[in-house]
Amino acid sequence: MKRVLLARCAALAVTALLLAACGNGGSDDDASGDAKGVALVTTAMPVRRSFHDSVAAWGSAAADPHRARAISLAHGGQVVALQVSAGQAVRRGQPLLTVTNHSSLHLTNDLDVGYVASGRASFSAFSTATMRALRVATLANSAGQFDFQGSTLTTNDITVGVQGGGEAVISGSTVGTQFMILADGMAATGVMTVNGSTLNNAGGTFVGKQGYGSLSVTGGSSFN
Repeated sequence: MKRVLLARCAALAVTALLLAACGNGGSDDDASGDAKGVALVTTAMPVRRSFHDSVAAWGSAAADPHRARAISLAHGGQVVALQVSAGQAVRRGQPLLTVTNHSSLHLTNDLDVGYVASGRASFSAFSTATMRALRVATLANSAGQFDFQGSTLTTNDITVGVQGGGEAVISGSTVGTQFMILADGMAATGVMTVNGSTLNNAGGTFVGKQGYGSLSVTGGSSFN
């Protein structure tokens, strides 16, 4: 009987030891599992910052062909200034470049337009034009027309309608002269239209000196 009790007691003791061992092992696993699952988090208030990260890449850029415009001039010239650089954004009406025309006319004698019959002279986009005198419709019954645009004229005197019927149109130009006479003769007629130009007249202007003269000044022109 004693042997049976001792055997049972021994069995209970072994069982208790095994249960204790299992209990200790489970606690260690849970503890290690909890430690591995912990994450370190740092919190901060949001603020505005600039990032200076850059990305290097290779490629090509081309302008929109549907927005391209060809620039053409009525005369040749030289590009003397560029107001914009490649890749710069531009707006409608903004100057892009400056072109000058270096063509010039130099006459040592007079220029008669419509000396006997009828005649017409037209000057456009000359950088400079010089002559001794300009006469339009020189003789009786003659007719002459003189058009001067976008240029600089220097002469001693201008007579529109010396004896005949003369007409002169000056647009966007600078004119320097000593005297300007419209309708010099009794039967002459002289008509001049000045638009957006500057006239440097040192001696004087005579409108209808003996005949019928008419002077029309428009577009912010000035007389000095």
